[in-house]
Amino acid sequence: MTPSQVVDYLTYANYAHNRRMSPEISPERWANIYPDAAKLEAKFQAAEWIASLSLTTGCTFDELSRAP
Repeated sequence: MTPSQVVDYLTYANYAHNRRMSPEISPERWANIYPDAAKLEAKFQAAEWIASLSLTTGCTFDELSRAP
């Protein structure tokens, strides 16, 4: 990983943690802290959707990613 990729990974991990710990705070308000909040929110929503599919179907992420 490049230093830039490490920073991106850690920024997203921090964003996702904060979103899960404070769901009452709207994504728009997080933009005051995270300049790329829209991009982070899109990634967060995709990850949450995949997680919910995994919980409801019992499929793993790998199985879901291979689905047609």
